Amino acid sequence: MTDEHDPDAEAANSQDGVARLIRTAGRRADPPRATYERALAAATVAWHTKLRRRAQRRAFGAIAASFVLVSTAALFVAYLQRASVPIIGRTDRIIGTVQLQTSPGDQWMALRDSTQGLSAGSQMRTGAGGRVGVMLASGVSLRLADATEVVLESGSRVRVLTGKIYLDTSTGYPQGAANIAGDARRIEVITAAGTASDIGTQFEVQYRDDAYRLRVREGHVLLQRTSGRVDGSAGEQLSIDARGTLERTRMPAQDTAWEWVESVAPAPDIDNKPVTVLLTWVARETGKSIRFDKPDVERRASTTILHGSIRDLAPLDALSAMLATTNLEHVLLGDGTILIRLKVTH
Repeated sequence: MTDEHDPDAEAANSQDGVARLIRTAGRRADPPRATYERALAAATVAWHTKLRRRAQRRAFGAIAASFVLVSTAALFVAYLQRASVPIIGRTDRIIGTVQLQTSPGDQWMALRDSTQGLSAGSQMRTGAGGRVGVMLASGVSLRLADATEVVLESGSRVRVLTGKIYLDTSTGYPQGAANIAGDARRIEVITAAGTASDIGTQFEVQYRDDAYRLRVREGHVLLQRTSGRVDGSAGEQLSIDARGTLERTRMPAQDTAWEWVESVAPAPDIDNKPVTVLLTWVARETGKSIRFDKPDVERRASTTILHGSIRDLAPLDALSAMLATTNLEHVLLGDGTILIRLKVTH
């Protein structure tokens, strides 16, 4: 005899048992109306609270996402704006304390990198003993003396707030600068006393305590004043006092007053170049003429090839360092001439 297990029969018996139990318990009494309403109200409040919190979380998430998106967009726009600002020049040599303000309202930052890019509107200032050389994109060499503050309004306009600057509009030292047309190198120096504009020259402008001074080392400079235009020629100094009185005196190109500009002069690349390239630069920066002891010495200078770099060296120091590696030497004569000769052997 075999016992068979019927699952359907067991389920039916279980359901009948549950039905009998419910019938035995009788009808459940309805809760008091007040209790029912309180429970319903509590449940409704809880449900709405849950819905509000869920909505708040969603709204907060949307606001946070929007904030992140707007912040990211703002940073991206700021980056694009800065990236799109054209560089009008770069620092070439820095001595002592030099500071830069990229735009009005920005913090001043100390400059240590000798190749800092400069944009239009940049303001620069030097401390006591500080100096800086700047190569403008046009190939113009701009140099600031100590205790000087200027605004680079553009690649061709410099405003001197106080202090002393020097410009050489015919250096041609940067790569490609020699191919820039002369008109593209014209530059204006603006002060409260007047505006000086060059005609292919080396010149210095000083403006301090309402006193103005213009020194022309080479070429011509036009000074536009409210009272009219004044022409300064090579070897002249124009001085204007606080009352506006103009005085014209002499200022030779090799005068020692020019020596400060040599410390921040842009140096040419002389590696694998003949000695004559170095001599040309030294003569221009010092205002001294070059003379060769004999015709054979000049030929040697044109065929003797130099190696190395003269960056961060003043012209005469560079000349001494480079000639030390050759069979040539230089002597400073009493009239300011640099004599190049063969080394004297004993």
